[in-house]
Amino acid sequence: MTRLERAFLAVVPPPAVLDAIDQRLEPIAATEPRLRWLPRPQWHVTLQFLGTVDDAEALAAAAGAALARRAPFTHQLAAAGGFPSTRRATVLWIGVEPDQALADLAATVTAATTALGHVPEPRRYHPHLSVARAARPRPVTRAVEAIGPEPVGPAWTVTEVALVRSDLRPEGALHTPWCQLALENA
Repeated sequence: MTRLERAFLAVVPPPAVLDAIDQRLEPIAATEPRLRWLPRPQWHVTLQFLGTVDDAEALAAAAGAALARRAPFTHQLAAAGGFPSTRRATVLWIGVEPDQALADLAATVTAATTALGHVPEPRRYHPHLSVARAARPRPVTRAVEAIGPEPVGPAWTVTEVALVRSDLRPEGALHTPWCQLALENA
């Protein structure tokens, strides 16, 4: 039985999409020094934050069984925003289109993990890929405009979900995929 102190379930974009994010953000990062830009290994679309997982094998089995009943689907990153708003953001993100398929996938893993004691997030799910954080709320309107409304990178087919271990360190979190769970068919 493997214990993960801090974990989450996520969709990780393929290298071509990560390369496109790099290219889109590189000129923007220099103009926004008050944002802490997240490194490429942290770019993912979280489906569910789990916190402590006492039995990673049991969680992987439950989520894996639920995901095996889901068909792969295609989506794309597009546009940007800030949480809680672009005028007072602590997070700068790139959105996902269409987002309903990811919302449905998040609901699938949440239903599977609730039976193991993981509490669902009370807020409405908003699929996104975080790219920067701010220590204090600040406007990110210029960064959002610079990222633009057009797609970021090619569309890709989601075929798996990662169970990711997140180790907090002084230099930032280290995300390590613990296992991959396949979407097989609906």
